[in-house]
Amino acid sequence: MMRIAYLQSKEEQRRLHKKAIDLLDAMQANYNPINYGLAYEYFIGGNAPFVKAVDKLRANNEQLSDMLAIRLNEQYFKAQEREIMLCEQELETLVNAITEQASERANETLVLADDLEKYPEDALQIAAKTRRAIRGLQHTLKTTDQNFKAVRARLKEFKKATMTDMVTRLSNDIHLQNVLPEMVNRYRNNEDSQIILALIDIEGFGQYNMTYGHEL
Repeated sequence: MMRIAYLQSKEEQRRLHKKAIDLLDAMQANYNPINYGLAYEYFIGGNAPFVKAVDKLRANNEQLSDMLAIRLNEQYFKAQEREIMLCEQELETLVNAITEQASERANETLVLADDLEKYPEDALQIAAKTRRAIRGLQHTLKTTDQNFKAVRARLKEFKKATMTDMVTRLSNDIHLQNVLPEMVNRYRNNEDSQIILALIDIEGFGQYNMTYGHEL
């Protein structure tokens, strides 16, 4: 169920781990997962809100409190949720637009078909208009499909960001909450299949991470 998606080599992970620990020391922060995750992500540089907020703290020689780190994480995820909502709204708008435009083109084609019956002597001109209408519909479909795919790709990335742990790059509990109900429903009435969920509790794993970093 967990998807490993490390973005750096082991050497780079070790380097980032050391920089994150040094940053926590410099900012007099606790070595909890949230603070560590924020410091680690800061040096990756992938999340602009984190980089900007931590830069401001460092410039003012401020400490990184647990509560502040939690707020920064909440702000990031709320921003991602807003982006997801905007993408979903944009997808809905695109679907409505293509439905409306297809309907208009279809009505235009029907009118041209009626004209062809009424004025057969104008068949050449009507056929030309019909071809233009069809080409217009094809262009509309192609353009809308491209926009739809682009927005859907953005939506996928935003959802991936909210369902991936920043430090380990593993799927987080949000991913589990989304995937598990779907799996249960899929196999609920299948007597030949079963779902096995394994939970592992490793004692002292937090200290191991602080010492060696988040590596395979």
